[in-house]
Amino acid sequence: VVAIGNREPWMPRTLALGMADIREAAVVCKVPRLVVLSSFGLSGDPLPWKWIRYGWALMLSTVSRSAWHDLVAMEAAAQDTGGSIDVLIVRPTGLTPKLSAIGAWRLFRTTTDPPIAYGIAKQDVAKFMVQEAVVPTLHNAIVTIGGVPGAYADADQIPDNVVSH
Repeated sequence: VVAIGNREPWMPRTLALGMADIREAAVVCKVPRLVVLSSFGLSGDPLPWKWIRYGWALMLSTVSRSAWHDLVAMEAAAQDTGGSIDVLIVRPTGLTPKLSAIGAWRLFRTTTDPPIAYGIAKQDVAKFMVQEAVVPTLHNAIVTIGGVPGAYADADQIPDNVVSH
């Protein structure tokens, strides 16, 4: 499970460099699987263009352009294994420590998938990633993960909207 970096504006952009080092070590050590934390709203994300995706895309393409480039380069570095490692890229929506874990989530891979909530507890994403590392169900894929709409008791901590459908 790989969850490196920080996208704060004042922090150096080292996700791609760190991922390249991790990937090389994984190849040398014959690690069969990497589950990598990234971010929603990058190229190829199937989420419909609702206000949150527009806002996030605008922020990543302007104020945080270097973060966008670093995230894209990190994903590319993770996938550049020559096929020797099964890589799952996980793109959470609204990852927050303000929500209590509920042990549930929704995956969004196509525009016909059920809607996902903008916010999701960090612990829920971590549990999904560890489960996928131990018992893989998604192979060489990129998946967007979000909360189950209406499932969090403390959902007043996040915007009351759904990013899909």
